[in-house]
Amino acid sequence: MELGSPWGIKGGVVIDHILLALVVVRVAVLFTGAFLTLSLLRKFMRGPRSKDHLLLAAGFGLMTTGALVEGVLFEVFRLSLVHVHTVEAGFTTGGFIAILFAVHLSGQ
Repeated sequence: MELGSPWGIKGGVVIDHILLALVVVRVAVLFTGAFLTLSLLRKFMRGPRSKDHLLLAAGFGLMTTGALVEGVLFEVFRLSLVHVHTVEAGFTTGGFIAILFAVHLSGQ
C-alpha cells in the first residue's frame, strides 16, 4: 500500500481531493466543537453552576475529541477508515449520551 493512499489505490487526483476535503471538514469540526465546548464551559463557570451546561460541554467535548482522535489515527498512524470511524463513533455516542442527559435534566 502506498503511504499516501489509505485505500490501497496508487496515486490519483480524485483521491487526493477527497482526502483534502476530509481534512478541511475535520478541521472545521474541531474549531467549531472547541468553540462551542469552551463557550459552554465559560457559561458554566461564570453563571449559576448548572449541570446542564457542564453536561452539554462534556457532550460536545467528547464529539470534538472523537474528531481529533479520528484524524490522528488516520493521518499519523495510518489506520483504515473503518477502524478510525469506529473509534470516532464511540466518542460521538458518548457525546450524544451526555447531551441527552443534559436535555433530560433541564426538563426537571
